[in-house]
Amino acid sequence: MRRRWLGLGLALACLGAALALSGQVARESARLDDLERSFRAQSAALAGDRRAQAEGRDLAEAWRKAWARGDLADIDRRGTLDPLPDLAARWRIFAVESTLAPRTSRPVAEGLESVSDTLTLSGQALLDGDILGFAEAVAKAFSPRGGVSGLEIRRSAEAEGIDLASVAQGSEAALLTFELRLRRDGLIWRGPGAPAPDPAPDVIADGESGAPPRALLLGTSREGAAVVAAISAGPWGRPPGWRDLRDLRLDALLWVGPAAWTVWLNGKAYGPLSLAPPHVRLLGASSRGVTLAVERGPGDWRRVGLRPAQTYRVFDDRLEGGL
Repeated sequence: MRRRWLGLGLALACLGAALALSGQVARESARLDDLERSFRAQSAALAGDRRAQAEGRDLAEAWRKAWARGDLADIDRRGTLDPLPDLAARWRIFAVESTLAPRTSRPVAEGLESVSDTLTLSGQALLDGDILGFAEAVAKAFSPRGGVSGLEIRRSAEAEGIDLASVAQGSEAALLTFELRLRRDGLIWRGPGAPAPDPAPDVIADGESGAPPRALLLGTSREGAAVVAAISAGPWGRPPGWRDLRDLRLDALLWVGPAAWTVWLNGKAYGPLSLAPPHVRLLGASSRGVTLAVERGPGDWRRVGLRPAQTYRVFDDRLEGGL
């Protein structure tokens, strides 16, 4: 009987040890399973990192190639139209109207877009050469990548009866009208995961429809030469900052002494302490007249003595009339 109980106790002890070992094995198996899952997750993350690195290298290479080709331009639309007034003044362009069309874009790679802007300008000019110079200057300012996509120059109806004397006086004579279309291309970096841009609208390329670009310039070389001569004789022949300079006439003189005098230039009174007209300095006066320094252009100064009723023709650099 005693042996039977000993055998039963030994069996129970063995069973407990087996159960304990089985639990330990189960726990170890679960730990191994956790390690395997963690390893797989880390492997997946590493593979994702490698794919991202590969995509980043591809994107960087695309960016580098685009930069080398010159595709990367200043694509910020803010300030696009700021240079137009100065360029128009420089090239004798007036009545300028501009339209900056909505931007079109298309994806190049994840986070990288190719964009295009279209600018349309119309206006009036005196000479076709002014329009061509203006077009080149605007294209350079608008974008180093892209350029002129269309230009039409037409002879204005006003050109038939134009008064060249009014041109010589600085009137804005619409001898020619034009329409200029420019396009610039560039790239924008939106960053990984950025939403794709909206599909670009269908655009008909320049030249695929409508009348072809054409130039209807001044009719004859004699006519063109007359216009050039009229321009050169007046304000239009000067740089933009000097086009407000006009002929100077001494209408009257009141002289009391070297520091007490009044002169009337072009109908306006000036004294020793007065602010002179633009580009003119009052050097002094005497009982016979007034002495001026006149800047006819950048750095082009003339010392001029005027007597009453005498006129200085600024653009011809000569005196006329006088008492």
